[in-house]
Amino acid sequence: MAIDAGTELVASASLGLRVRLGEGFLFEPALRLDQHFADWDITDRMSGATASIDAYLLKGVHLAFAYRF
Repeated sequence: MAIDAGTELVASASLGLRVRLGEGFLFEPALRLDQHFADWDITDRMSGATASIDAYLLKGVHLAFAYRF
């Protein structure tokens, strides 16, 4: 596979909750969406087949544990 990864822009959004777990400790669960605007060209070196990727959406969960001092 040969990949020509051109310019890519990402728009991100998250929605979550920050919970204090005592003095200085935090827990933060969140849902996350990342919309990627891409310009990728992919070529299979064996068959010569080509494809391109213009945009895709990633969905996920964000979990954070933090300590503030």
